[in-house]
Amino acid sequence: MSNSYQLIFMPYLAMREEEPLKIGDVEIWNFEKQSSQITDPAVRTRVGELLAMYRQAGRIPTKSAQLRGIGIVSVGPRDFRQLSSSELDQIQAARTILFLCCLAKNSLLGPRGGFMVYTSENFETIYQSFVLDSEYLSEASGVLIRIQLGGYKIGETVFTQPAYINTPTSFGYDEKLFTALVGLRTNDPAMYRRVLRAGSVFFESYYNTPAVDISARILLQAVAFEVLLELPEARQRQHLKTKIEKLANTANEKTHRYTFEMGNKKVRESRSLKVMWADRFYSLRNHIIHGAFVSRNEYNFLRTQHHLAIAPLMFTFVLKRLIDEVNVAAGRPREFYERLDWGVIDEGDAYEPRSLGFKLSQDTQTLIEMWLEKNKVWP
Repeated sequence: MSNSYQLIFMPYLAMREEEPLKIGDVEIWNFEKQSSQITDPAVRTRVGELLAMYRQAGRIPTKSAQLRGIGIVSVGPRDFRQLSSSELDQIQAARTILFLCCLAKNSLLGPRGGFMVYTSENFETIYQSFVLDSEYLSEASGVLIRIQLGGYKIGETVFTQPAYINTPTSFGYDEKLFTALVGLRTNDPAMYRRVLRAGSVFFESYYNTPAVDISARILLQAVAFEVLLELPEARQRQHLKTKIEKLANTANEKTHRYTFEMGNKKVRESRSLKVMWADRFYSLRNHIIHGAFVSRNEYNFLRTQHHLAIAPLMFTFVLKRLIDEVNVAAGRPREFYERLDWGVIDEGDAYEPRSLGFKLSQDTQTLIEMWLEKNKVWP
């Protein structure tokens, strides 16, 4: 009887790198660049045939171009053996880490990132079992109802990329965050597990498919913040605001006076726009949960920037701040020098007006001050 192999891959990753991405024992590598490292020629040929079944969106699927930059996922040796449950769990963790690093990269691109942006679909992971002496393969799909499909003939069957999946023109991820998260796995395993839990929830909110309702995305992202920031069950909104203030505010942060809901009352306070955003975001979450009427305007902070655009910025920003806290507490240096500010995010043009919102930038001032301090140079 022929050996049974297992191929695990991310068809829409659009990987360009020659070098593999390594997270613990998991490697994600570009088949086109490294297929020669598969020592068994028969296995190498069969893997190539299976990947060739995945095509770009097109009017005639069989004539569409093959997907490029497919990421192969392996644990340990690249022998395509059937993996254990614990090894499959490692792959899920690696997927979450890579997603967070690409999400952080999205945040640096700004509103015109366009075809460079990654969504959750890009990390969709396909699991296929195959044998070498059969021209057919089967597929099992579904969670609530497991559906088994068979009779797919290799070389004739085509799996077309859905139109809503963006294929980035170049593979980009936050390399510094990637290194920090891989290091966190050893330096602080408890926090690493918390990041994985929070990241996996945020992952579910970030699909580009129209099948996921906007209110569900808000609820998922609120839960992701709850997990990441370890919010207690009582007075969660107040604790969220305090955490955001501590992690996201910069020195001499400008404050603004605004009102917020407290039961049936309106209360005034003066705090930063970041804290105000946390208040509005959590209020939106409460309105959705309790079945209140939610207008379209409520999904936009200050009627300008959508909460689904701000939440990824804030999530990855505070994640980096938390990692820095761990490093500093252990006597290691800070890794991240970015700032999150409110301002013009798009100058607009003759067709689109100028827009305001939160944007990320390099914290040049802090870097200069640190260099002056380190070199004992003062103006």
